[in-house]
Parts: sequence; C-alpha cells; structure tokens
Amino acid sequence: MTMRAMMRRPGRPRKSHVYALMAFVCVFAVMLAGPCFAARTYGPGDPLVAVIPADFPPTYFKDPGSGKAAGLAVDVMEGIAREAGLSVTFVFGKPWEDIEQMLEDGRADAIPLRTMNPKNTARFLFTDPLDATPINYVTRRGFKQALPIPAGTRVGVLKGGSSHTYLKKERPELLPVPYEGIHEALLELLAGRVDVILLTAE
Repeated sequence: MTMRAMMRRPGRPRKSHVYALMAFVCVFAVMLAGPCFAARTYGPGDPLVAVIPADFPPTYFKDPGSGKAAGLAVDVMEGIAREAGLSVTFVFGKPWEDIEQMLEDGRADAIPLRTMNPKNTARFLFTDPLDATPINYVTRRGFKQALPIPAGTRVGVLKGGSSHTYLKKERPELLPVPYEGIHEALLELLAGRVDVILLTAE
C-alpha cells in the first residue's frame, strides 16, 4: 500500500493491483539534514504556495481552458486553507524530483496529496495520511502479461515517483524506464517500447 498526506519541508487499461499509501505533504520548516536554503519571507495576507504536476489527472492537472490548477488535490488543499483562514496559490512543476526541489529551496510551501515513500519521508514532514490508493500495473489491451512479471521486463514509471521507488526497492529484477508524465508513458506503452507501466495516483 501507499499512503498520501500533506507533505511539508522540515522546520517548514488492464490492471494488476499493488497498494500504496498517500498523504498531504506540508512544508513550513527547515531541512533536517543537508544544505540550508534561504527561507521565504511572508507578509500579511501572503498566500500559501502549493506546487503540483500539470499532467496527472484526476489528482492534479492544468485545466486546458483556464490554464489554472485543477483536480482532487487542488480541491482538498483549497478546502483545508479555507478552514484555516488562509489563501493558497498553485504553481506547476515537473514530477517528482523538480517538485520536491521546489519545496526544499523555498519556492513552494506544500505538495498536496503526495504519496509517501521511504525516500521522501526521510526528507519532508507529512500530515497524517488522508487515504490509500492502488498501484496499478497497466498493459496494452490483448497483451498477455505473465504475473508475477518476469525479471528483465521493461516497466514504465514516473521519474522520481513512488512507483519508481517501489520498483527499485521491491522488484529490482525489473528494468524501470522513467518518464516525465503519464501521457508520455502511455504513448510509449502503446508503441511497444515498454511492456507494462506502473502507476499510482501519486
């Protein structure tokens, strides 16, 4: 399972299910270890800055009509901010290494509804988990994929995401092929350049 919650900086097709836990990652602190970054300064009424990927529907995406942030995580984040008497603004980043770097260097304050994994829980602070989401192996229609997936299979994953971390730790005999976004991974699957992709809602 993966768990998702609010994450914060310390001091600031055919499917086979595995399960993952996800949480919100809220970021209002100082790094526990590693280099120090300049803290953002806040004035009265300054909004909280949340960073999300632009291409991960239905959890996060850029609305094609308005260009604004949309998705389940955006709705949840706005509701939490409203209850706390805060305002929030959304910026976009590339999943997931660039997004987490934006948290570390102070360009953003939070990542809403981020999957928890051993790597990011060592670097950031999370709220209590909000929900659990499945990790899915996805193949082309009609493709006869043996289960468990045999060693040496090329598996598409989102670069730096929880599925990437899971694969490296739990299935090291498989060959992860990292992609920047879901659409790219799905096109590569349809073209036969990978045999299966491993996706979570992140």
